[in-house]
Amino acid sequence: MPDAESPVWPATSTDIWVREEPAAIGRAGLDGAGFQHPLPTSENTEREPAVSWRATRPLNLLIDSTGIKAEGEGEWNARKHGGAKRRIWHKIHIGIEEETLEVRAVEVTGSNIGDAPVLPELLNQISVDQDIGSVTADGAYDTRKCHEAIAAREDAHAVIPPRKNAKPWKPTSAGAITRNDVLNRYTALGIPITEPAG
Repeated sequence: MPDAESPVWPATSTDIWVREEPAAIGRAGLDGAGFQHPLPTSENTEREPAVSWRATRPLNLLIDSTGIKAEGEGEWNARKHGGAKRRIWHKIHIGIEEETLEVRAVEVTGSNIGDAPVLPELLNQISVDQDIGSVTADGAYDTRKCHEAIAAREDAHAVIPPRKNAKPWKPTSAGAITRNDVLNRYTALGIPITEPAG
């Protein structure tokens, strides 16, 4: 039997359990950190079938990227034998659902790949049967290719601020027309376009 305050069980020949359920320990740590999302327990995951929200409402997708450092063989050798350090950087492009923060699309690229070229690939990872309500991203995604990829998904709209010093595009497609409407609204409302690209 464990102590009331300790998650560790004494190991005996008659008791095969050594620790309490890891999810309970993790839940306590996340609650203390202010994390509000519930973690599944063995009780409700075994007895209750998962109910998907995907069938009931459109997906509101948040898109962004971040860099991660990967230690390659060059850096390991530099640490072991001395010499110049070599850092390898990669980018993780991620699309998450706005309300649940569920990761819906991920793409890992080299650090030399920009944000905007990857957005169509992220959207392709989401089933065409899944309705997309909005795609929210920063000004780095204010490109024709991104707006066209979003407009290609039925009923999806882009929530992307125009780049600094943005000019209207030729209205040759649905994505360009929508983007020009946003740019015109910024101008009509007197909102300065200060979003830096990238």
